[in-house]
This record gives sequence, C-alpha cells and structure tokens, in this order.
Amino acid sequence: MVAGGGAVSYAAGAVRSLISNSADPIKLTILTDSEADKAAYETMVSEIGAADVKVVSEDRCDQLAQEFYRPFPNIRSFRKGHPCWRKITDPSLFVESGQEVIVVDPDLYFPNIFRFEATLPGRLILMRQHRHCLLPPSVVERAFERNIALAHHTDIGVAHHTVLPWEWLENLIAELGGADLPRVAHIESIIWAAIAMQIGGGYLRASDWLCWERTVPKRALLMLGIGGPSLFRLEPLKSVKCFHASSGAKDWLLSAERRGIFRTGKVDRTSPSPLSPFVSISAEEFKRGERMKDTYHSLLRRLGLKDPLH
Repeated sequence: MVAGGGAVSYAAGAVRSLISNSADPIKLTILTDSEADKAAYETMVSEIGAADVKVVSEDRCDQLAQEFYRPFPNIRSFRKGHPCWRKITDPSLFVESGQEVIVVDPDLYFPNIFRFEATLPGRLILMRQHRHCLLPPSVVERAFERNIALAHHTDIGVAHHTVLPWEWLENLIAELGGADLPRVAHIESIIWAAIAMQIGGGYLRASDWLCWERTVPKRALLMLGIGGPSLFRLEPLKSVKCFHASSGAKDWLLSAERRGIFRTGKVDRTSPSPLSPFVSISAEEFKRGERMKDTYHSLLRRLGLKDPLH
C-alpha cells in the first residue's frame, strides 16, 4: 500500500478489512511520506492490532531506489514527481526479483471473506471500470502521437505484477515528457495503461472487484441532497471481494463504516474469478469521451448547476 499522511483515517478501514477478511495470511507493507506520517500509520496499525504490517517512510524508499534504479535516471526522477507515481516504482523495492507484488490503494474496503486472484508471472492484473482515468488529455494525446498503446477501462485500486519492464518504462517516461510531465496524480493511470498493453495480463472481474463510478444518476442524487455514504447502499456489497471508493468517494469511507454500511455478514467470496483480457482505447474513442465531458459540463454551466464531484 502506498498512502500519504492525509489517507490515515480511511486507510484504517482498508487495513482492518484486509487483515480481518482475507482467507490467507497477509504480509502488508505501507509506504508513506514523512517520518511523521510513518508514526501516524504505525499508531493506526497498533490500534487495529494488525500483525505482520511494516510501515516505511519515503526517505527509506529513496535510499533503496538510488541503487535499484541506478541504471534508470528517468525512473529515479519520475518517482519524485508525484506521490501517487510511487505506486508504480516503490513496491518492487521490497520484494526479491520475480516475486509477487499486489499493490492496494488506501481507499479500498474488503467487506467479505475473500482471496486475491492468482498473480500472472510477467504480466499485469488491474481492476476494471466502465470509464477510464487517463488524464491529463495532453499526455494521453502525446502517447497516441507516438503510437503508444493504452489500455481502456483501467482502475488502479488493485494491481498485481511480478517484474515490470523497467528498461522499456525508462524509455516510455522520456517519450511522454520526462521531467516535464505535469505533476498530477493521474499520470500514474496512463503509465499503468501503457504497461498493460506492453506486457499483457488482464482485468479483474468488475462485479467482484468493484470500482465506485461517478455516474450521472449518482451525481443527480448528490445534487438532490442524498449523502455520499448512503450511495454505497446502492452497490452490491454482499457479492464483492473488494470495493474501491474511487472518484472522491474515499471521503465517505469512514462514515460508511461507522454507519454499518459494509456489514454484509461476511459472505464467502473465496472462489477464484476469471480475468478478461486488456482492450486498448483508440485516439478517436478518447477524443469522443472528452467531447462528451465538455458537453456535460457546458450543460451544467447553462443550468447554473455545480457538479458535486468536481
């Protein structure tokens, strides 16, 4: 788990449900930022009573990365660009080469008894959503101009891999802009989407590994005054292995947990789920999606309404 200091409150739910509901023993490493953040996570872990959890500060990651990525200056620079980008680079610092890595976001919740799906050696596994998180458009367009294939529908709440293609990634970062890449979180999504098409693998079944999506009906309910945590009641929580509170919904996780919204009776969801192959997004499909977003926001402005999730 890669998580900043601001995520401690809702990460507690992720850690608690992960440890409590995994049918297999979990060895968790939490990678955070400052020493103060490290202390905050250690306190949280102690209060939960979670065993076999290690918390590591950015300084320690930096020390390991200097050696691990010595041949790759672009990767060394990239991991300092935005804290979220370290989800790609830093988990591999803490495993032997070729070992399984499962990266989990702090805004997840595991309401039922579950097992992670089997990791594919040399391949990538990601969650799936109906839309995508490929932002900003300028970097996506640069990828298309350079004939870099990007996977569609990727959600990065959970990512399985073994060895990532570091030499290829070094060149990819340079092609996308290198040190000039905008310091925004969603660059991470573009990189994962490119890796997916480069090494293959597949999507986790979306009905089991569920991503909360900010659809128009959900936006309308928020505009009507329906509280955010209550929207979680619309999700099939009894049938999921993992719930990703993405798209701003992470701010409702703590309240939802306190209100008992995740109390499902801990259904047994340990049976393996099939993967589906990655599919690419075309430049035209991406542009069409951007036009649709522009139309939606233009309509809201004309109606004098504010998008509750922006």
